[in-house]
Amino acid sequence: MTEIILIRHAQASFASEEYDQLSGLGHQQAQALGRWLQQTDVDGCWWHGSMLRHRQTLTACLPENRTAAANELSGLNEFDHEDIIRVHQPDLADHARLSHWLRQQKEPGRAFQKLFVAACEKWITLHDHASYRESFAMFQSRVQTAIDTIKQHPAERQIMVSSGGVISLLIQQALGLDTSRMLSLNWVLWNTSISRLRVRSNGHLQLVEFNSIPHLDQYPERNWKTYR
Repeated sequence: MTEIILIRHAQASFASEEYDQLSGLGHQQAQALGRWLQQTDVDGCWWHGSMLRHRQTLTACLPENRTAAANELSGLNEFDHEDIIRVHQPDLADHARLSHWLRQQKEPGRAFQKLFVAACEKWITLHDHASYRESFAMFQSRVQTAIDTIKQHPAERQIMVSSGGVISLLIQQALGLDTSRMLSLNWVLWNTSISRLRVRSNGHLQLVEFNSIPHLDQYPERNWKTYR
């Protein structure tokens, strides 16, 4: 039975001018994940999205020869949060404006969370799909194409480095939850968390582990646990 391990990327550079790259802490998280993978002998066929934070997470946690052998699938990329926010609140339509707005907030993380939740809820439910560069239905379709490609690979264990939205969508499908529940899964995913799916004989996904961070739990004194 094929096993698919879902790894969320390490912490990106939230609220900076270059979000799509790992923070200093993100590199430490990914290196801790790499040490844990080596200690527990977890390996398989590796996949990753084409975003910089996906590739950097992979590079930090794998030896160079394993990184070079990994397969890139753009279908594993995160949805475009800036575009989703643009439709919801046009005055925050680009990264520079959003970053400026966040710097003005007393609690940038909480302010962004509130904005992001509302924008994503509109994205999932809005029938005017033409408003978005990628509608929610298009996002679902490309993620499904990517996971179908991974399923077809002959290795018994597939390991993919992706983002919270992609991972949450796959887990939502595995559990048979309403689409709106995808967001509640997304908000609680730790950076570098590990979730596991099994591919059943009928092709359906079965969840066997969710949001584990044994590699970070080894260092409780370092406060390495982050959501974004």
